[in-house]
Amino acid sequence: MEIYMYAGSLLIMLALLSYKKNVSAGIVLLAFVPLFLISALRYDIGTDYSSYLIIFENPNVMNTREKGFMLLNAFVRGEGLPFQVVVIVFSVITLLLLFVTFAENSSDILLSVFVFYAYPPFFLDTTNALRQ
Repeated sequence: MEIYMYAGSLLIMLALLSYKKNVSAGIVLLAFVPLFLISALRYDIGTDYSSYLIIFENPNVMNTREKGFMLLNAFVRGEGLPFQVVVIVFSVITLLLLFVTFAENSSDILLSVFVFYAYPPFFLDTTNALRQ
């Protein structure tokens, strides 16, 4: 739970310090680092985590229609890498798409990142809807 408080504090501090200022790409990247770490390095968080792990460990037993998800699983398994790599890849994709969306549509990127993090249906749902 402490990691959520540290990440939230960092995001609040960045948002307050950059209010009404031009923000460099480095500061925006710094705001995304805690989100990435929480999302990528989590273990057994999210309602579907155990289901994804079962699919990863038993691809022939669990049949799913998500071809891209199964292709990524097959690649990661073929390379002998752990399931956590799948979680990391999906975290990168999710946050990269979020970053691009904020960069194109937000007048205050850091405030948008903070709202995304602070409002549970936004950030926490990304841990439940991993492959979507």
